[in-house]
Amino acid sequence: MKRLLVLDRKLAERSFEEVDETWATLVKLLRSTEQNIPGLKQVLDWSDTNRVKIRRDDAIHCDWWDWADTELTKGRTFRKGPSALVVDKFDTLTDAALAVEEFASRLDELVGLRWLTMRIISPDADAR
Repeated sequence: MKRLLVLDRKLAERSFEEVDETWATLVKLLRSTEQNIPGLKQVLDWSDTNRVKIRRDDAIHCDWWDWADTELTKGRTFRKGPSALVVDKFDTLTDAALAVEEFASRLDELVGLRWLTMRIISPDADAR
């Protein structure tokens, strides 16, 4: 997501390090520029339809326990709202990883070879 934002003309003045935002903010920024990048709207819509962020958040932010002879149990603590213990299947974790990988691949296709021409500014650089 960051690469597309840096490559977009509106944010071209920002370096990769400066586009350091949460997933939700990155998506909001991408939505505001989706008309500049052919295919971006479809990729973001696919991500929403397939609940990629929610599934990724569960995979990353849950505590996962694999008890012998039972299903997988995950403990989720939310920033806002109650925590929860949920009995789940290991396939849920695998499917989340595959969805994130697919989303990243679709974004990467939009970036294409343009990233190779991009100059990543080091934090020590005085000027752009």
